[in-house]
Amino acid sequence: MKIVTLGIFAAIRSGTTFMRRTLRDCNIDVGHMMVRSDGVVLYNFNKTVNVPPFANAWHQTRDPLKSIASIAASAQMFWRDQAPHIPDVDPIVDPYGPLAPRYVNAMTYWLWWSERCEQHGNHWRYRVEDVFDGSDTWLEIVDRLQLGDVIYPGLPTDTNTKPHAPATWDDLMSADPILADRVAEKSMLYGY
Repeated sequence: MKIVTLGIFAAIRSGTTFMRRTLRDCNIDVGHMMVRSDGVVLYNFNKTVNVPPFANAWHQTRDPLKSIASIAASAQMFWRDQAPHIPDVDPIVDPYGPLAPRYVNAMTYWLWWSERCEQHGNHWRYRVEDVFDGSDTWLEIVDRLQLGDVIYPGLPTDTNTKPHAPATWDDLMSADPILADRVAEKSMLYGY
């Protein structure tokens, strides 16, 4: 079985499109939710069938407040495609209704996915916000992929950004203080 070079795992709304486009612009053939010759950028294990083992498994994170706010606002995409596969997510929550129940579902998903990503061996974790020209994270990516003197493609950091209201820690605490505490703990682990 072929060992695919790279598997990048990130929660939905955490910069997967940005990272795929960045790597593709550096001639790294990674797919978005489908395996290509050099690997894949995934935000959902459930939609990907027959994913081969990865020589390099990376866990990409994004500021959880930004990710969770975006997930809560991603009505049709998230609730239709993701929610049915995730334990403890309420499938009856109105994707256009009040934010508090959507925040609960988004936090539940974000924690579930983050914990699944952590279970992959041989993984490196980085923050997508730290991927920019000259950054230590970008230089690490170049080194890990042996890209040599590649020029940073300079994609805008708002690639695939969807409009939504920002979330605060108070918003998450009001929605569910136990989940919010778990998200806060995990976010500190991830350097936020």
